[in-house]
Amino acid sequence: MDIIAHLKADHAKLASIFERLCSTTTRATKTRTELAAVIEHELEVHMSFEETMLYPAIKAAADEEGQDLTRESYAEHTAASDTLGRLMKMQTDDEMWKATMTVLKEEIEHHVKEEEGQLFPLARKLLSGDALQTMGEQYAAVKAKAKHPDHVAEHHTQLVGMH
Repeated sequence: MDIIAHLKADHAKLASIFERLCSTTTRATKTRTELAAVIEHELEVHMSFEETMLYPAIKAAADEEGQDLTRESYAEHTAASDTLGRLMKMQTDDEMWKATMTVLKEEIEHHVKEEEGQLFPLARKLLSGDALQTMGEQYAAVKAKAKHPDHVAEHHTQLVGMH
């Protein structure tokens, strides 16, 4: 798989986790805590790779408009990281927890729409198939190295039915 296929798969996985979180109540503290930890882990690995590998490659090959698009993506990552940081500091039964999680979900959905609609097509236009494939292999290696702790991954699999 090339890097874009990997990142789109991550987007789908995150959407599934967010949907599961949206259906929880304040009583589901263990589920909320574990799924939020999975989201935190997934976003850290995903955003870090985009920021260090994909975005710089696109930015280097892009015109001013494409460079603006990558800068906006960096800014959206910063905003999502800030929201995630606030969420992870909250108690899951806090009345603001679900609202904050919903804001994070919306930030991610907006970012995914722009990435898949604008940035990924730009990457396909500017970067060679070999470069995208190589990045995909590098990303797979990074993700394999950065696996969830077993108990979180196990519970996550049970909760959302994914492997």
